[in-house]
Amino acid sequence: RTIAIALQATGYRTGLVGKYLNGWPSTHAPPGWDVFEGFHGGYYRYWFMGKRYGEAPADYSTDVLRDRALEFVRSTPSEQPLFLYFAPYAPHSGATPAPRHTGAWAGRLRSYRPPSLTENVRDKPPWIRRLQPKAQRSIDWMMRRTTESIMAVDEAVWAIHDALVETGRMDDTLFLFLSDNGVLLGEHRVFNRKNLPYRMATQVPMLARWDGHIQPRTTYWKLALNIDVAPTIAAAAGATMDTEGLDLLGSERRGGFPLEGKDWQHRPSFYVPAFCGYRTARFTYARYASGHEELYDYYVDPHELANKARKAPYAGTLADLRARALEECSPVPPGFSWPGLN
Repeated sequence: RTIAIALQATGYRTGLVGKYLNGWPSTHAPPGWDVFEGFHGGYYRYWFMGKRYGEAPADYSTDVLRDRALEFVRSTPSEQPLFLYFAPYAPHSGATPAPRHTGAWAGRLRSYRPPSLTENVRDKPPWIRRLQPKAQRSIDWMMRRTTESIMAVDEAVWAIHDALVETGRMDDTLFLFLSDNGVLLGEHRVFNRKNLPYRMATQVPMLARWDGHIQPRTTYWKLALNIDVAPTIAAAAGATMDTEGLDLLGSERRGGFPLEGKDWQHRPSFYVPAFCGYRTARFTYARYASGHEELYDYYVDPHELANKARKAPYAGTLADLRARALEECSPVPPGFSWPGLN
């Protein structure tokens, strides 16, 4: 049950160029793809289409993937609709820009200084309290390198746009542009990590364009998840797909969703227990296997500076979100259990 199978059954030519899951070292194509060019690796020294790439400037992975994506668009018969899943590695950890972009943002970005970098973490769980604040120069360096590494992605998206214009497809093409996860860059003393329920790890930007269907420069304020991508595409294409996600262009809305994660050891001094939680438009709640709980109210605290889990005015909210997490975080992730239930 994948979007590729659903669209292929509807007559689409389907193509994937780039990451599939967390990498695909095999040349075997999963069902549903007319063109499957899976990628395994990073910015350099990666496997793609059965070939090992090196460290030459021409091997920069975003550019190699871009060229294959353009070939897919231009080789599709004009009378056949197409679906392209373009998934470059950038700007993943390592943040390596293309040689032509290295240093492009040096001295041009404002220093990244949200209040969560210097907050008092006394109400955070002990594994957060044990961490030291990250040096500001490291945070700003990572922000600059990430910005530089995504410049090649911007160029690739623009090139794909131009190829769609050249082939007469722009009048009826839906674009969805998003990242697979967020990342903390020093917030709550966590640097370059994502496996936590905090907002900067779980909230990602998404842009959509569909001329004649989506009003330009509008904002979708409802809760959207990555599981909504497939049903949104299927509905736009007139395909049928059985999925728990929602068509973001339809009328259905969700009130919240579960948050969960297995326990993980980043380094000997930084072990995070497994957690279950629940997120709404206003609140994030998380309970860890250790018993620690966190609750944040984004209406008054968008940077998650004040844990409300032990504040009396929030007792009802805490109980409600805990009940929702108990119901929807099922099965629980490895390493987690609810007291008295598991």
